[in-house]
Amino acid sequence: MSYSLTTIWHERQRFLPAILAVAFSAVLVTVQTGLVLGLISMMSIPVDKAAADVWVSYPGIPSVDLGRPIPERWLVRLAAHPEVERAEESRLRLELLRLRANSLSTAGAASGAGGGLTGPSGSAFSQRLIASLTSGYWHFADGGTVTLVCAQVPAEMRELIPYSDPADPDYVALYAYADLDAFIELHGHVRAANPGNHVFFRTADRLESDDYSTHLVSLGGVDWNHATASLLGKLSLPVIQVGDWSSDEGPYFEVGGDGRPRRLHPVLTTAGDRRSLREDVAMFARSVNPFNSERTATICNGMYASGTLGAARALTDANFRDRNTDYLRTRFGRSQSFCIVTKVAIEQGKPVTPDWTKPENRLYEWASEAS
Repeated sequence: MSYSLTTIWHERQRFLPAILAVAFSAVLVTVQTGLVLGLISMMSIPVDKAAADVWVSYPGIPSVDLGRPIPERWLVRLAAHPEVERAEESRLRLELLRLRANSLSTAGAASGAGGGLTGPSGSAFSQRLIASLTSGYWHFADGGTVTLVCAQVPAEMRELIPYSDPADPDYVALYAYADLDAFIELHGHVRAANPGNHVFFRTADRLESDDYSTHLVSLGGVDWNHATASLLGKLSLPVIQVGDWSSDEGPYFEVGGDGRPRRLHPVLTTAGDRRSLREDVAMFARSVNPFNSERTATICNGMYASGTLGAARALTDANFRDRNTDYLRTRFGRSQSFCIVTKVAIEQGKPVTPDWTKPENRLYEWASEAS
């Protein structure tokens, strides 16, 4: 033993790094084992601590913390069983997202506090951005699920689009969606404005019964999107969209329910055999969801896809959303149902976001009596 210790001490410069490496490896293995056990226990805490004997989830969820809200009628059906003592809803994922949103908001407010920054990287900008996102019409403060609905491109048109066939190895499901520009614009904004809400999207023919009772947002006109047609019929708005594609005057919005209707047509120009859109007509409508009085229904539709995009961008475009939101709140106050038919200018094939504070852009306005 003394000979071994003498040898190690004599060769200490060689043995000490090896001993430290082994010790560090042991510590690293211990830490990693603790992390794994901690992650496993964290994921199992809801099940371990809850008094529930049976968990019921929406079909297809990957884990407890990535669940989807279940309809209230499921709880009622479960509670109706004589064997069930109590049925409660688990809102774990919504709470995690709420905490994440609060932490991001706090981090944004504190990012420039130490250095007194007021530029794009400072707290003033962060606070303005958060206020803009959370005070607009695309923020749903109740935490309810939001469902974006687009029309499905007709089958004969999908056949002309590459990768739109489900049997194709490069199949892209979104190629079946109409009004993709408006959908992409709105989906990102709604997700940013509602980090704690579920945000789903469907084509109108794939809507499930539960989707109708969410915050329903329908994009596109009545020709292809039957969700828009259904909502227009149920909301009793004094606006009718007529897809008259065969006449010389073309499609139009008919507005005014006072016996003096007006027709609002888009403006097209003809150069040779080609027709170009110069000005579209679009509508933004907000009302109580006819299928669920605690949720909203929103319509963004134009005679053409450019108008639909313009109606959506009116309240997402950073240059206009705040002033357009302020105009709507001032103009319609506490009305539960309102709509605005707007002009959407087209420049070099691109829709320009309408400024609703300019009277020439507002073609028609209507609101129900304030509640």
